[in-house]
Amino acid sequence: MTLCCLRILLPPILHLFGYSRRLCKTRGKYPHFRVFFIVPSLVTIAKMPFSANQMRAIEVSERTMSVFSLIGSLFIISTFIAFPFFRKPINRLVFYASVGNILCNIATLISTSGLDAGESSSLCQFQGVLIQW
Repeated sequence: MTLCCLRILLPPILHLFGYSRRLCKTRGKYPHFRVFFIVPSLVTIAKMPFSANQMRAIEVSERTMSVFSLIGSLFIISTFIAFPFFRKPINRLVFYASVGNILCNIATLISTSGLDAGESSSLCQFQGVLIQW
């Protein structure tokens, strides 16, 4: 069933990203089995830059979703600290992942302000450290 779903869902998804699919039959033991070969499409799509309004909409949505993620991470951390029942090894992994998520969310809250300040600015470098750490 999984192979059937992949055969149905994979080609349209790849087509969206500029890939085409080629099918070929294998020889030998399983002649009915088909193999996917993913090759870059010869069709090139003209890339248009985003307008100022579109960039602003992307920036606002990025910051909004970062706030929601930050609230969720803070909820996980506060639950882990407040209730001893949740202090198990598996929940400790979730706790550490939430700390990393908070650092990444702070970087995404900075958004394009770091780039606007310049690549050598301390804000841009701080944002890079938060994302890579």
